[in-house]
Amino acid sequence: MTTELEQQWSDALALWSISEWILAQAPTSPWVHPPALFAVAPDSTFADTPSRRIGLETLGPEGATVLDVGCGGGGSALPLASRTTHLHGVDEQHSMLVNFTEAAQRLGLVVSTTEGKWQDVEATVPPADLVISHHVAYNVADIGAYVSSLSSHANRRVIVELPDRHPTAPMSPLWKHFWDLDRPAEPSAQLFAEVVRASGFSPSLERFSRAPRKPQLDNDAYIAFVRTRLCLSPDRDNDVAEALQRFGLTESAHVATVHWSP
Repeated sequence: MTTELEQQWSDALALWSISEWILAQAPTSPWVHPPALFAVAPDSTFADTPSRRIGLETLGPEGATVLDVGCGGGGSALPLASRTTHLHGVDEQHSMLVNFTEAAQRLGLVVSTTEGKWQDVEATVPPADLVISHHVAYNVADIGAYVSSLSSHANRRVIVELPDRHPTAPMSPLWKHFWDLDRPAEPSAQLFAEVVRASGFSPSLERFSRAPRKPQLDNDAYIAFVRTRLCLSPDRDNDVAEALQRFGLTESAHVATVHWSP
């Protein structure tokens, strides 16, 4: 049964959808993520965030298994490598899993993957001591099922990291500029934590700030990425570049870690 809070999340998330008349003008899907944007460079250093601290504490000095749902290139799981005995990543983009596997193997990890949307493959994915899912929640409308499925796969703890507000909120001025489209303010990390509590768990929420991650794309590729997200055609690249100069576009510095025992 959908709770009032789950419905509130779903309704708020629906306001972030892109109108069909805009999507009809998009030459390519705005939802495909460039793998290079989430790749972990061999010389990467990892910030001491609450997500990392709690993850290392959960795994303990003896090490344990980690399941990363929506793993991308490994930026969420690899900071836990020193205490990970086996790492399993789930992502719907094959190219992400290739980068994820290569990055994990560079650190000497035993790694396995499952390709597909979490809701489609979760039944085939083995449990782990620690389940992490970073920067995924705002893509999930059925948030109650997401919380329950992560919890059912975790032996010790679930850690979800998400921006305090919707991750594409920094693009709101660009949507207004190109499409005269106003973007909403909700849902939020606070609402997510309330959903977890309403699901029968006792979540802790820790907010923190971080410096924006350096894009792993050159300038032209980054402009193309933003233009694709805005459902614009390649001939608008110069317009996008000018808008970026005018409005700027930086990743939200306000992030939250929500964690709970299953």
